[in-house]
Amino acid sequence: MKTSINPNVFSDPPALYRPGYFWLLNGKLDSDTLVAQLREMAALGAKSVCPHPIPPEFRPDSHSTMTPEYLSDAYFRALEPVLDEAEKLGVNWLLYDEGGWPSGSACGQVWASDPEHFTRLFLISDGGGGVKVVHEENCPAESAPIPDLLHSGVAQKFIELTHERYRHFFGRHFGKTIRVVFTDEPAYLPPGPGRLAWTVDFAAEFRRRQGYDIEPWLPRLLDYQTRFRDESTRVRIDYYDTLAQLFTERFLLPVRDWCRRHGLIFGGHFGGEDEPRICSSLGYGHLLRSLRALDMPGVDVIWRQLYPEIRRHPFPKYASSIANQAGHKLVLGEIFAIYGTGLTPNVMKWIIDYLLVRGVNSFIASCIHQNHSKGAMSGRGFGPINPLWKYFRHFHDYAGRAAYLLTRGRPVVDTAVYFDIRSRWCGGDTADNADSWHWDISLELLQRRCGFDYLDDDALMTAEIVGCKLHVGVMAYETVVLPFHSELAAGVAEKLAAFQAAGGRVRTPDELDQCPALIKIVPETDKLRVCKRKIGGTALYFIVNESSIPVSVSLEIPEKKALVRCDPESGKFYLVQSSDGRWRWNFAPFGS
Repeated sequence: MKTSINPNVFSDPPALYRPGYFWLLNGKLDSDTLVAQLREMAALGAKSVCPHPIPPEFRPDSHSTMTPEYLSDAYFRALEPVLDEAEKLGVNWLLYDEGGWPSGSACGQVWASDPEHFTRLFLISDGGGGVKVVHEENCPAESAPIPDLLHSGVAQKFIELTHERYRHFFGRHFGKTIRVVFTDEPAYLPPGPGRLAWTVDFAAEFRRRQGYDIEPWLPRLLDYQTRFRDESTRVRIDYYDTLAQLFTERFLLPVRDWCRRHGLIFGGHFGGEDEPRICSSLGYGHLLRSLRALDMPGVDVIWRQLYPEIRRHPFPKYASSIANQAGHKLVLGEIFAIYGTGLTPNVMKWIIDYLLVRGVNSFIASCIHQNHSKGAMSGRGFGPINPLWKYFRHFHDYAGRAAYLLTRGRPVVDTAVYFDIRSRWCGGDTADNADSWHWDISLELLQRRCGFDYLDDDALMTAEIVGCKLHVGVMAYETVVLPFHSELAAGVAEKLAAFQAAGGRVRTPDELDQCPALIKIVPETDKLRVCKRKIGGTALYFIVNESSIPVSVSLEIPEKKALVRCDPESGKFYLVQSSDGRWRWNFAPFGS
């Protein structure tokens, strides 16, 4: 089989593809103990690790006893021999950029460096029909204060206190043992009932970007009650658009640019990715725009978001869509938090397969605690405290082999679905309808086994029409699905009309049956999910049964070449008897 799939690498994939763990540093950082724990993880095939500091000042009620002090010289000296051991073991070390979470505060040190200017701001009613600016009340005795990530100086101070410190002590490992910086749920102060997010120069920036003054509209935006569109709808959209621009430009891009200058991949995720309707309320403004600022975009998967036959959502495809368009190979998944005793081996495999078939291929599980003493742990966790831990080599091998396969070649995706963030910014019924269309379109395309990515206004405005295809980065789409009543940005309708005039297809939700399936299945079933990659002259299909019942079907693909099964469980290849691209397969429950 002449492809870029190396059989030896598939059998024993390198650390970059193997799953790893958040390693919660919640006790005294004793180098000998940490080295022993690292060796145990590596011996079981968990050859990625993301040390996650939990300083006592992060949340004093967390019961963490971590010493030495976070980001002190002694802190780095305690971790240095552990990182040296990771180099010897060939372990992939992800640099977690915060003490606790969310990222951006250096565990309160950014705010403490200049509280007068770095405190988060918001607007509230002044009680007389106007608005007033209020400073967030911070109490370091309760939790580490989060600075104003919209402020133009915060990212630089965060980099100085965190990233430059790691470079000073660990720079020799950059681009080698340390290849990825993990940023975790950074956010500006989210709007909430009776308040609006703000920063000191927001009014001036809004005027410069949108061409008019926002001040006269602020009482209306603050007191927004109607579920229907009114004269303030445009202002509301422009307000959230400006917040999203400032967050990306002033925080995300400076950190990404620093990482790139020093040979590191900037990866991570934002909070609540499964609810794009409220991404502004969660404090990152525009989900796809924020993900586009990462070199390794990712999602978080917790109990309330995904569970077999109870909770499912297309949100993993937000990150993989951005990665596909940018040509990034790796898509991050933070997995398994808050699942508790419901996280059985079958559920673990279901979650991994669910993510893999939607384009997520790099996994950090939550979590392994460094300190197991009473009261120090949060949640069930992995490691020696888990009674199945000695068997986890099978899970690490399966996930690593599958991830290796699904980073080969390029994704086969011909359809793009418009991601209507502006309708969500409108709020009310407009946002509800946008969410409903988004869910219905995504689910039907997945059930029809059509390869698709999401596409937003930012991508459409820079897209190029070549022949009858819409080129977005390295991807070329033949079809764009446009939900009914979409709130298009200026110029987007004209771009789509030009695409259609050139021979491209713009489909409505009623025309999804005209989007081509990646694979033909007889009898038809809505239980299977498929993704496809082209590897030279070879095609790779990953097919997943997401149901708890067995499925027996006949499969047909357009390629007429010899068929080989790549088995991530055994690490071996098997010839499959097929006839003219057709074969039968019996899928076990949750089988792939």
